[in-house]
This record gives sequence, structure tokens and C-alpha cells, in this order.
Amino acid sequence: MNPVFRGDLVNIRSGTSIRLALPAEPYKILDGMECVHCGNPSNVRYEIGVYEKAGYLSGILGDAAEGEDIQRLNCLAGRLRELDALQETAFCGMAEKETQSQGKISLERLVDLSYSTESCHVLPEVRSDFQLGEFLVDNGFVADLEDIPEEIRKYLDYGKIGREHREAEGGILTKSGYVEQWDEIHSIREETDFRFTKPEYTILLETKEGRISLPMDEYELEPYLWREMGEYRCADCAVPFFEGVLNRANADLTELNRFAGMLGELEEQGQLRTFKAVLQAAHCRDMGQAVELGENIEEEYVLFEELADPEDVAREWLSEQYPDDIELFSGEELRHIGERYMAKYPAYETDYGYLQRYDFQPVQPLEEEPEPTIEPRL
Repeated sequence: MNPVFRGDLVNIRSGTSIRLALPAEPYKILDGMECVHCGNPSNVRYEIGVYEKAGYLSGILGDAAEGEDIQRLNCLAGRLRELDALQETAFCGMAEKETQSQGKISLERLVDLSYSTESCHVLPEVRSDFQLGEFLVDNGFVADLEDIPEEIRKYLDYGKIGREHREAEGGILTKSGYVEQWDEIHSIREETDFRFTKPEYTILLETKEGRISLPMDEYELEPYLWREMGEYRCADCAVPFFEGVLNRANADLTELNRFAGMLGELEEQGQLRTFKAVLQAAHCRDMGQAVELGENIEEEYVLFEELADPEDVAREWLSEQYPDDIELFSGEELRHIGERYMAKYPAYETDYGYLQRYDFQPVQPLEEEPEPTIEPRL
């Protein structure tokens, strides 16, 4: 699916950032917050780098959104991706009109406008007051001119007719056509939750039958097993970088449901972030191997979520060994100490923090299991 915005999710306090395209499914945003080591939504900002669509919004939106406004921006991006050409013209017109009258529009209001495109009349072929006037006269919308002879029409001031109508009805001319609002704006704030909340699923599949949320109970899953589901695509996953693995795994729904259940259990135990770090450190790209790695996460691994680089590792170690002397070391010295510590007691820099085994043994990289070969029959 094509993005609407491309940009960076940034930890306001530390400056740590990660690339993120919008719209994004819930887990991609939540995972991004973990990658920038930010547990508080008020301390994270989304900086728009490129408008892949709706470039006309750059003067309205600016270049950043913070806190829960990121969710509103994501909602707006999702809606903009759904709009057809006429609906987008309607949205553009309403946004421009409110900007002219109020100066600045909130993201919440922009979301409402994007869901209110059916409240507008749109004339894509009309780009000027003159063309609007012609349309109104030709289609009988000016009562006093309905019966005017054809030979007299060429003397009409169509520009004036169009301008007076536009000003009276509150319409607006855009680059994509004329827009006139005829009904009230639909507010979705009461029916939409913009908080950073985890979905009820851990794997979301898209199939020709629609979306399927996993895990589910066996009795709920059984009807899907009897249907001809065709190919599926993983639309969202609690381990976002594993989506491609799941799409290539060619696993059946039973296997995927079992894996989704394991992810749910790890999440309940507070070990999902550690599990993602283990998968990264082990270069795991196989669902079966991932299941094996997830069996003893809590007993074998520790994740230092607050450590973002070797300097942090050094400070953590020095705070235990020489708490009064940390300030004596420069940043370069701290980095050197941290790197030496990580070499002696293997620690792995992952997107989610520094990972270490409790027994200080290295995490062995895994190789993807080879595809089974079929011997030819003679």
C-alpha cells in the first residue's frame, strides 16, 4: 500500500529517531516508539519529510505532530489513501476554506473534514467564476435567467454570476474544481480512540474473505479451515519486521494461530520486547526457529531497554563499580569502555535496547532453514 507521508518518529528528549511511513498499522507505531526508547506518547514527535500525497496540506499541517496528534495524523493518512479524486477535491476545498476563515486548523478538525466529503457538491470541470456562472445558467440554477433567449446569453456577465453565487453559498475554487458544502461536518472524535493502545490481535491477516485477527480459539478458527481462503498477507504483527517472514512461510492458519498465541503470551508476560531483540540479535528469519527462541526468553535473556549506545552501557557498568567517578570520563572514553565491556560480556545492540544472555554466552546467529528438495522420480 502506498504511503501518504514519509518521515521520522523522534524521541523529543534524546533525539533518537526511526523512519516511519504513514498510514501505519497500530503495531508499527507502537514498535516505533519502542525503537526510539520512548514509553510516554507526549515525548514523541513525528516529523513529516515527504508528502507522497496531499501536498496541498503542507502549508496547513506544517512538518510535525506530537503525542496523540500522531495517531490523528495516522488516521488522516489512512482516510486520504481511501479517497477518490472527487472526494479529495471536496476535502481540499473544505480545508482551504477553513484555513482562509480561521487561519489554523487542528488535526482533529482535518480528520473530521476528511470523513465529511459527502457533505459537498463538487464540480471538477469548474475552475473559475466564469465557468461557474456558465454552469449555473446552462443547468437552470439561476431562476431569473431560465427563459432567456440563446442570442442574449452571450452578453451575460458569467463571472459576476459565478462570483455572487460562490460568495453567497460559501463555495471555493480549487485547482481541482469548485467545492460547495451543503451539509454539516461529521465529527468522529467520539467514535475514534486516538490513544496509543495495543490491538486485541497479535497477527492481522488480509485474505479474500476479509481481515482475520489472530490468535483465536480453536472453535472460532475451525470454520476458516474449511473455507477456500486463497493467499493471505500479513497486514500487521506484534513483531513488525517479521511480517515478510510470515508472508513467505506458506504456513497454514493453524500454525499462524499457534505463533500468534505465543506472541500474545509473551506480551502478557512483558517479554515481547525482549523476544524481538532476540530475533534481531540471532538474525532469525524463520517462524519455526522463532518459536524455539521464544520458549525460554525470561530465563535466558535480559534486555536493557534504557541503554541506547555503548556510552550508556559504560555508564550502567560504572554506576555499579565506580559510582563517584563517572563524571571523570569523556564521551569517547565512555564509548571505548562500553565497547570493551560488550566484547568481554557479549551484549548486542538492537532496536529495542542492549540484549545479553544471563550466562554471558554469545547469541548464535541462525541461518534460515533451506527449502526442502524433492528428488526426481525415475
